Amino acid sequence: MSKINNKNNEYAILYLHKIQKMDAATIAKELKISQKTVDQILATQTSEDQPKKSKVKDLMIRQTASKSTNSVAIMTQGASQQSDEAVKNSEPVQKNLPHIFRPNG
Repeated sequence: MSKINNKNNEYAILYLHKIQKMDAATIAKELKISQKTVDQILATQTSEDQPKKSKVKDLMIRQTASKSTNSVAIMTQGASQQSDEAVKNSEPVQKNLPHIFRPNG
């Protein structure tokens, strides 16, 4: 177990860190690998744990059950709420922009 070249060791490190609440030095000693390797795996995992903001189009149901086509889109409750929040937080659009000349308006 001197090299970290398989997924089992990576999963063991993540399990010991998240579930068992072990620190990197203890994990390295337990699995007989370098602490640098443990730190690298934990650093990559914490960067992947950042929550990704879902888009409205990802929350829509686009595939029909009978034909398995993408010709119909159904808005789910989550997509509707996210769309409403986006409208509330957006700035109103100016109809008369200052760089467009309108002689009658």
